[in-house]
Amino acid sequence: MCRLAAYLGPEIFISSLVTEPKHSIIHQSYHAREIVEPLNGDGFGIGWYAPQFCEAPALFKEVSPAWNNVNLKHIARVTRSTCVFAHVRAASTGGLLSQTNCHPFAWRNYLFMHNGTVYGFDQIERALRQGLSDEAYNLIGGYTDSEHIFALFADQVKDYDNPTVEELGSSLREAIKKIETLKGQAGVTEPSTMNLVLTDGRKMIATRYVSEGNNSNSLYIRPKDDDGKSFLVVSEPLKTSQHWERVKNNQMILVDLEKEVCVQSL
Repeated sequence: MCRLAAYLGPEIFISSLVTEPKHSIIHQSYHAREIVEPLNGDGFGIGWYAPQFCEAPALFKEVSPAWNNVNLKHIARVTRSTCVFAHVRAASTGGLLSQTNCHPFAWRNYLFMHNGTVYGFDQIERALRQGLSDEAYNLIGGYTDSEHIFALFADQVKDYDNPTVEELGSSLREAIKKIETLKGQAGVTEPSTMNLVLTDGRKMIATRYVSEGNNSNSLYIRPKDDDGKSFLVVSEPLKTSQHWERVKNNQMILVDLEKEVCVQSL
C-alpha cells in the first residue's frame, strides 16, 4: 500500500530520509509496520529541488525494489536539498510496473505523491480524462489513479501565478472533490483512500483522507523544529527518538515555513 516521506526546510542529505534512520524509507520498502502487507517492492522514486540550477524538480525512479538499488544509496548520500520527496510503491490501481507509474510525479515546479487507492477507478477514468484540459491530459504518462489525481490538481492550479499555500490546498481539495463526484455519478460505493503530498519546493500540502468508514492509511508529521525551519510528513515515523504527531482522519496540513503550519478539515 506504499509508504512515503517528505521534507521541507534547510538543506539535508537525501540519505536522511532514505537510508540513515532506523525505520528509513528503504527499511519501509521491506518491513513496513503499519500496513498488513509489509513489502513495498514495486518500484521507488525520489524527487528533490536544486533551485540554484532551475525551478523544476529532479527525479530518480526505478521499478526495482528500493532495498536492492545501489544507485539510490549512492545518490542519497551525496545529494542535498531543501525539499525532498521519497516513495516506495506497492502496486494497486494501474498496477503495471514501469517508471512512469512510480511516484513522485512532476509537472512544472510541482512534485506529487499518493498513498492509497481510488476504488472503482476503472469506472470513472474515461469521464475523468474527458474533463481535463489538454495540458493536464498530456501530463499523464502512466496508468495509475494517483497520476490522474495530480492531473485534476494541475487543472485547478494552472491559472494561478505563484499560488499561496491556501490556493494550493484549495486546488488539491477540488481534485479530491472531483474524484468523489465522479464516483457518485458512476455508482461506486467503495471508499477511497487518498493520503496525498504536494509541494512547489517552498510550500507543502499533505492530506489524510478516506471517503467514509474506516481510517485512512497512517500519516504522521514532525512539526516544525524549535527554530521553526523544517517540517516532515511520513507514512511511518522514521525514528522513535523523535516527536511525531499522528494526522487525524480527513485532515489537510498546509505548510508554509514563513508562516504557521495550518490544519484544516476535509
